[in-house]
Amino acid sequence: MENFTHPLLNSIFSETHQELQTLQKDFSYLQTHFVNIDNNLEIENYEEILEEEEEEEENYEDNEYLFISESKLQKYQQIYNKIKIIENFEDNLNNNKIEKSEKIINNNEEDFIKKINKTICCQNNCLKEKINTKKAFLRNFNFQNLSKNNQDSFLMGYFIGISNLKNTSKGNKRVRISYDYSFDSEEIFLQAFKFIYGVGSTRIENIRTHLSTEDIKIRVHKSAGKLSHTAIFFSTIINIINFTLSYANKWGLPSPGI
Repeated sequence: MENFTHPLLNSIFSETHQELQTLQKDFSYLQTHFVNIDNNLEIENYEEILEEEEEEEENYEDNEYLFISESKLQKYQQIYNKIKIIENFEDNLNNNKIEKSEKIINNNEEDFIKKINKTICCQNNCLKEKINTKKAFLRNFNFQNLSKNNQDSFLMGYFIGISNLKNTSKGNKRVRISYDYSFDSEEIFLQAFKFIYGVGSTRIENIRTHLSTEDIKIRVHKSAGKLSHTAIFFSTIINIINFTLSYANKWGLPSPGI
């Protein structure tokens, strides 16, 4: 069932947005050329469908009507396959952006120090009495800018260095691992350690468990690198982007504020 605007509004839209008159035709073109609907289709072999999709993706290089550049197509492919895109961030920053980044860092340092003054970490008040706040902020800032894998590697090495094995029974059958936390050669409690590095109890516990079972192997999520079974085919995504770009090149796109 088609939807029409009120007769009183037809003239307004016709005068102010003449390009909208052809919008329905363009979407009909999209449906005809990019969407194949077969209500009687029965999916019997999922692998055959994947093979067809792979063949379609290989043919994109020869498609003269593709509005996406080769470099962008490769970038979209990396995003779709969850491959990390490494770009040189510093080379792309101009002087103004560098100045803004420095201001953000300074503001973050002020906020960090304010949080220290408001936080009661333990009975010894480690954050206020034992640590240098500027060094603590620098460590927190650098740690947060590491990748998650590098953070895990740092924490695993740290826990190995501060761990102590203690026997908890006379027969030495039960062993408990204790950790002596420190920062800048000053002994601190766990709460202060979590504050400085910005990590939670769950993550610390998970890394300890991983160390006891897998040693220093990199922690890998079970779903890492796998696509969801409900994921849209990459070729379909490219078709949608290609249609949007082709329509934008011809008619332009409305401003979000209109």
